[in-house]
Amino acid sequence: MGCSESIQREVFVTRSHRKQTILNWDLESARLHKIVNAIGTDENAVIQILATFKCSERQRIILAYKKTYGKDLISVLESELSLGYQEAATALLYRPEVYDAKSLHQAIEDHENDTLIEIICSRKTLAIEMIREAYQEEFTCSLENDLLSIQDQDLRELLIKFCTINTEGVRSKADRTAAQERAIRLHSYGDLVELLCEPLGRNQLKATFEELETLYMKPIDVYIDNQYKGKSLDFRRALKAYVACTISPPAFFCKELNKALEKNSRSKKVLRIVITRSETDLYYIIREYLSCYSIQLTKAIQKKCLPHYTHPLKIILAIRGQYQESAVRM
Repeated sequence: MGCSESIQREVFVTRSHRKQTILNWDLESARLHKIVNAIGTDENAVIQILATFKCSERQRIILAYKKTYGKDLISVLESELSLGYQEAATALLYRPEVYDAKSLHQAIEDHENDTLIEIICSRKTLAIEMIREAYQEEFTCSLENDLLSIQDQDLRELLIKFCTINTEGVRSKADRTAAQERAIRLHSYGDLVELLCEPLGRNQLKATFEELETLYMKPIDVYIDNQYKGKSLDFRRALKAYVACTISPPAFFCKELNKALEKNSRSKKVLRIVITRSETDLYYIIREYLSCYSIQLTKAIQKKCLPHYTHPLKIILAIRGQYQESAVRM
């Protein structure tokens, strides 16, 4: 039996078992404790256990482990697992906002604008608020204050603006007349950044983008390049990312994954995207990837990722990439 077939069978058995039993967090923490204390830690088993549960459930395993063994599970796994497995396990165990906050902090220190753009331009208002709170708690400094260190002034101002505005709108059907009016203003003299800062809601923004492309007779990416040609390249990349994520998050992350896979050194980015989308739209990202690039995402990872990231990623994709009722289709 091949590795992927074995993982798929494990997923089926585990999920069937979960449906028939009441979850016992002490038992799950005991399973992890036994694995990490055995001679030769079964790293695949650790990832399989963690990936089986939702993030909120993994937090209960952390508490149970601390209560029973008096140790922090994240610290234990950091000391027992090899690099790729270690990063996958800790990323799964952190609350999403904490993981994002840590990723942003590292990106600021390393001057990785690509990571800053990916995270800030793809998260919803509530998620950004939680990230800001987690950042303050983790690093005793505000996210906005640390973003001031970005050397690109255009990008710096845009990302800080995206971090501090409330763009949540009423979830309702798009008003086509209003969308046409906004598109006309944008085509004539309007500012797309100001539009994105309005609490219009995703459906209304999508309708406005569609009307703008009809008027402009070119893709909105071309509009951004022409309208903001005096701005920096990263500013335009951030604006395009925000728009793309508004239109279709799965399509946006599909392209981000492909760009990362084309650079073998970006395996960490692949891991971050897979884990951060694992409870929302990973199922649809996997489908989108196959549709766009005619290759399964798992096979692309097998070919392109660094070896120590390949196995944990394949396990997470096999388990968290299954269709779930909570999967968000955008």
